[in-house]
Amino acid sequence: MSAAMAAPAAPAPTSAPATRGSNVSRRPWKEPKTKVSTMRPATLKKPFAKRMEERKIADAIKRHEKELKEEKLRAIEEQKERRKEQELRRKQNELKSQVVQSVSSRKVKRMSKKQLRASGIEMRPSASIIPVGSMAPLTAEDA
Repeated sequence: MSAAMAAPAAPAPTSAPATRGSNVSRRPWKEPKTKVSTMRPATLKKPFAKRMEERKIADAIKRHEKELKEEKLRAIEEQKERRKEQELRRKQNELKSQVVQSVSSRKVKRMSKKQLRASGIEMRPSASIIPVGSMAPLTAEDA
């Protein structure tokens, strides 16, 4: 029985943990500071040729991204143009397909604004009138 009553064996020493340890409040100890002379930026740890190669690759990627963005913007602008043109064509076709009735200008002048709005009369140039600037200047032969 004396062997059974003996004190338990001490735990085997383990490797040092990642942290330095903890105290009663379970707050970890501060990490030891490293000297500034031993710290080097990651860029200086690489050889110059490797850094230049990485820079070339990064520049190529940036150029490619820029081209993709420009192409996307160009496509959006083309879609806007197409949309504007379609809207203009739709309005022109709508005007062409409308039924038009000529009303004398004297009658329109006599009507009040309220009557004009109620009847839906719109003032448009007639087909015989040619807009200024589209007509070639008259020559002696035309007169």
